[in-house]
Amino acid sequence: MHKNPSKSILFVNYFQVKIILLFITILFIIGCGKVAHKKSDKIIVLSPEVAEIVYEIGAKDQVLAVTNECDYPPEIENIPKVGSFSSPDIEKIIALRPKYILGTSLEQAMVFANMKKLHLKCYEFYPQSIDSLYNAIMKIGSLFNKEMESQKLVHQLRMDISSINIPNYQPRVYIEIYNSPLMTASSESFVGDIISKAGGKNIFNQLPREYCRITAEEIISRNPQVIIITYPNITKNDVSNRLGWDKIDAVINKQIYTVEDINPDFIVRAGPRFVIGVKQLAQLFKNAVKGKESEG
Repeated sequence: MHKNPSKSILFVNYFQVKIILLFITILFIIGCGKVAHKKSDKIIVLSPEVAEIVYEIGAKDQVLAVTNECDYPPEIENIPKVGSFSSPDIEKIIALRPKYILGTSLEQAMVFANMKKLHLKCYEFYPQSIDSLYNAIMKIGSLFNKEMESQKLVHQLRMDISSINIPNYQPRVYIEIYNSPLMTASSESFVGDIISKAGGKNIFNQLPREYCRITAEEIISRNPQVIIITYPNITKNDVSNRLGWDKIDAVINKQIYTVEDINPDFIVRAGPRFVIGVKQLAQLFKNAVKGKESEG
């Protein structure tokens, strides 16, 4: 009995097709695996200050995700979120596989320590002065291949600051970062440098730390002429009615300013909008020292 040659040929062809299809399927699976595990070319930003810088140098298209507190410019609302500033979602960050992660080294120190243990590439920025902010802008520009844009931004900021007209007489300034406990900023901090550039004299020039607890008695004894409050849900009357504060010049002369008068982001955020803060503070300080310019 002879075998049917056509059936043999069909069997061989069928077998070959199955092998080819299996090979293609394996290649497809491997390829998908590589794509799924490929690192993104984009960056995750965890702090509002850094986010503002990134947008200002024109690198928004390279941002993969941000934290909830990153709220400026308004268009940043459309960017995916990876949790909060103080508690970012590490699992989500790992899943997104960013090229770099950017944030601040002071308040997010523990967060970055944990991410580095997971071998994530992190860059921390903590400007303690306006000059160190300029350096941070240049560094961020290099990470995004926006060196020219960052140079232009720094140049513009320097020009803007140099054009601000500050009072000859330096008013004594108390800036309140928080009230429970009372906290302020020393002159060695970014906020302290803002006060100085605006023409004010920080009543807490030297402190053990840049941001430090102080007492009401210390504030009263140093008698500030201007009081700046940088957090919400407190009124001028709340400040004026504090025990013993009625003796303070700033209270007597109604030189208390809250978030209703000046956006605290212009003062406490180490970002490009600090120039607005310096300009507004300079004007407030001028108002506080009217008639005393000759004493400068």
